[in-house]
Amino acid sequence: MYLAIPYLATAIAAGNTAILKPSELSPKSSNAMKMICDKYLDNSCYKVIEGSYKVAEKLGELHWDMILFTGST
Repeated sequence: MYLAIPYLATAIAAGNTAILKPSELSPKSSNAMKMICDKYLDNSCYKVIEGSYKVAEKLGELHWDMILFTGST
């Protein structure tokens, strides 16, 4: 969670949209991030998508201008 926040702040400051996919291995942190983003950020521009590695694989199949990965291999 703490690694994602600076990148999200940078995306917001630059006027970009962003989707965060936190690790499924930290469900409480993931849920906290989702609740905070849903409450305080424009939901049409910023989303937190929770789920397993299968969700990450599906997201990886989509076209993105940039992907920042802060996890392990």
